[in-house]
Amino acid sequence: MHIAIMEEASMVRALAVGLDLCGHTMQAFPSVLPCVNACINAAKFDLLITEIRLPWSSVDGLDAIRLIQLSRPAFPALILSVYDQSQIARMCGDLMNISVLTKPFDYAQLCAKLAAISPEPEKEESYSTHH
Repeated sequence: MHIAIMEEASMVRALAVGLDLCGHTMQAFPSVLPCVNACINAAKFDLLITEIRLPWSSVDGLDAIRLIQLSRPAFPALILSVYDQSQIARMCGDLMNISVLTKPFDYAQLCAKLAAISPEPEKEESYSTHH
């Protein structure tokens, strides 16, 4: 998978090592809007990894996922959080294809979580049979 990441710099460095060990590639984004635009407009991204709270932005990770899913409704996201699963489920509400990995975690847990994430379904092409 090619993964878009919105995280603080120290976590990006740790994720880079873990994702490489899992056989995935990544691109980190320092702000929300370029990341959202890249996930919407570049089919090369298969997943977004983010936190709920992004201290450097007025837009949080859940809002970013919502913006992406307006154009790509089944786009998967992995939320890294210290919140427990039930809190996150309430916060996510209408979001689809969301996975959660509770901090702290190790690389084996990261790889296992990524292996379990459902990819975004391929869009079916519709062809006209009218002549």
